[in-house]
Formats: sequence, C-alpha cells, structure tokens
Amino acid sequence: LLQDVVRESPGVAVSIALHAALAFIDDWAGKQGFEAGFWQSIADLIVLYPQKLPVISGMDLTRLRIAALDDAIRNRIRAHYPATLQEVLAERIRSIDQSTTTFHDLLSHAFLSAFQELVQVLDEVQAEYVPIRGTLISLL
Repeated sequence: LLQDVVRESPGVAVSIALHAALAFIDDWAGKQGFEAGFWQSIADLIVLYPQKLPVISGMDLTRLRIAALDDAIRNRIRAHYPATLQEVLAERIRSIDQSTTTFHDLLSHAFLSAFQELVQVLDEVQAEYVPIRGTLISLL
C-alpha cells in the first residue's frame, strides 16, 4: 500500500513512514531491550526519506512537517543511542561462547580493530599523540 502512495505522492508517503517510525520509537522508549528486527523495521521506514527527498516539493516538506519529523526522530535516537549501543555490545559479548579459544581471538581482533580505527581518526584530524599502545587503548 505504501508503494502505491509513493508513486502518487512521495511527500505523503515519506510523512507516513516518518510518523510510523517516530511512533515505534516513542512506543519503545523507556522499555528494557527491544525485539529482534526492531531497528531494522525503523530503518526500512526511514530509508524512504533520503530516496524520495529530491522529488518532494519544498511546499510539501513544510506542509507535511517532514523536516520536523526528521528532527524529532534524530533527537529521540540521539537520546537513546549510548544506552542502546551499550546494550547491543553487551548482548553480543554474552552471546559468544567465552569458553572457546575463538572467543579470545575475536576479542583480540575487536580490540586491534578499534585501536587501528582510533589511530586512523587521530591521523585524519591531525591530532598529536604519542603512539604508545597502553595510552591509546585507555582512550577507547
């Protein structure tokens, strides 16, 4: 049904999708955890916005409050991002069998990857640092 609306009026379809995403986020707020596929369903709704933005008139952006919906979704996600990220990371660690040797290989690889990414970011922003592994890891 939404695809039919997209063809007829992309602005209305994007407004509907963003309203739905916002309603799902508001319904989830304050609850512990989230169902499998929750964030994917949000992403599936939000992806329509950048895809159809070039064909939505400026009048529709204002009239259908698309920019306001975008801001509301961004603010709500930003408010929950740190806790959600921590929860997801903790769940990933709990789901790995820590008694296997593979766990230690995965953990070492994860720290090495994070260390390499940190060094790359520091180089890109041209921050001066002393490349001492313990110091950089403590920054993580």
